[in-house]
Amino acid sequence: MSILLNPQLELGKKDLFETPLEKGDLYGPDNELHSLVNSLIEQIQYTDERHPFFNLVRQIESGGGWGPKTVEYPFGNPEAESKSKYGAGARGVYQFKDKDARNKKGEVVNAVKVARGRAKQLKSIFPGILDSNIEDLLPSSDSHPKDWTDDQADLMFLFNLLAQEKKGKPSGFVDDLIIKAFGGDRKSMHDVYELHHTSLDDKGTRDRLNRFIPLK
Repeated sequence: MSILLNPQLELGKKDLFETPLEKGDLYGPDNELHSLVNSLIEQIQYTDERHPFFNLVRQIESGGGWGPKTVEYPFGNPEAESKSKYGAGARGVYQFKDKDARNKKGEVVNAVKVARGRAKQLKSIFPGILDSNIEDLLPSSDSHPKDWTDDQADLMFLFNLLAQEKKGKPSGFVDDLIIKAFGGDRKSMHDVYELHHTSLDDKGTRDRLNRFIPLK
C-alpha cells in the first residue's frame, strides 16, 4: 500500500501534517467537520493514501516496539491481539474488541457492534456521506477485526469516533477535537486517542501514547 506520508517522521516537522486536509479552502464556516470527513472518506475509498493520524493510532495500538524509532509495524499489525483473562482480547490494527470478548462479569463486550451502530447514526449527522457504497464496504457486527481490510479498519475507526460524545462537555466538543487532531494539534490527538481507547487509566498505555505523540 502506498501511504501518503512517512509515518515515522518526527512530530513537529511541518511536512508531517502537510496534507490537503489542512488547507483552509476546503472548509466553510459551518461545515468544517463535514468537509474533513468527506475528504478522509474519499482518501480511504479512492486512493492508496492514509492520513498520518491514522498511522500514529495504528502504531500506538498494534505497531509493537518501544517508540517511533523502533516500531515493528509502521502501519499497525492486523494480526495483533491483546491478552485478556476473560475471553478474547482486542484485535487488529486498531484493537477493537469483538463478539468473543468478555468483561470480568462474563458479559459480551462487542466494540465492533457498537462501532457499526455508530456508523449508522452518521446518516442523519452527515447527510450524503454514508452512502450505499460505504455501507457495503463496512464489516458486519459479528466480524473479526483481524479479517478487516485496511479500508474497513480506517472507516470503522473514523465512524466510531464521529458518533461519540464526551460526558459533561457541550455539543460539538468532540467535533472540534477531531478537526484539531487531524490538523496536527497534539493535545487534541491525545484526547481523540482516549475516545478510541476508552480510557488512559493504564500507565503503560499513557507512556506509549506520550512516546509516539509527545506533548513537549
